[in-house]
Amino acid sequence: MFKVRLADLVIEIDNHYKYIEDFCTGYTVADDTAADFSVGISDDGELEREKESGMFDKGYLESLAVYRKISERLLDYDGFLMHSAVLSVNGSGVAFAARSGVGKTTHIRLWKQLLGDKCTIVNGDKPLIRLFDGVPYAYGTPWSGKEGYNKNERVKLQNVCFLSRSEHNFIEEYPTTDAVKKILYQIYLPPKGDLVFKTMGLLDTMMKNIRVWHIGCNMELDAAKTVYNKIYG
Repeated sequence: MFKVRLADLVIEIDNHYKYIEDFCTGYTVADDTAADFSVGISDDGELEREKESGMFDKGYLESLAVYRKISERLLDYDGFLMHSAVLSVNGSGVAFAARSGVGKTTHIRLWKQLLGDKCTIVNGDKPLIRLFDGVPYAYGTPWSGKEGYNKNERVKLQNVCFLSRSEHNFIEEYPTTDAVKKILYQIYLPPKGDLVFKTMGLLDTMMKNIRVWHIGCNMELDAAKTVYNKIYG
């Protein structure tokens, strides 16, 4: 058992395998820190439900099951999980989402190449989002994709960008209805109806405080320049 600080909350994790404790290095806090809530798996049946294909180490599967439970408990604190990569650009958060293989990771690397120290990768894959007075903040977590891009920090989320492949670089803003549909596919929706309802309410609030963009991009540096210039002007 150990404790971590995620999304400005202290969470006690009742673990069975050491993998997750090592995985959360950089986010742990002292054992005597008061916890906001606790999570843990009850049996190996919960691990089995995390399998998508093939055989996985039980410690790895435990980390997936625990993060799913954290995401569901986060709803009590106006938060949820959104599948995306989040950058902090001079303190302004921009999230990138795309289908597998489109080049999300390549695109955020181009932003780093373009902006250097002005740009930080807060999370490369599965950030947590929390709303404070309706304003969304994105948080780094250890669950950040195979590259492990993450920082134990938060940034005010102001833009969400959906990437698609294109020979020519362009960016256009989504109408609100289309934007909601796109983001809905990136958010983890719990299996229980009341939690789904709560998630949808948080999404509705977040939409009032962000802009959502469609980006067509290639793998050249000009792709990052085109998007950066449009968003940050």
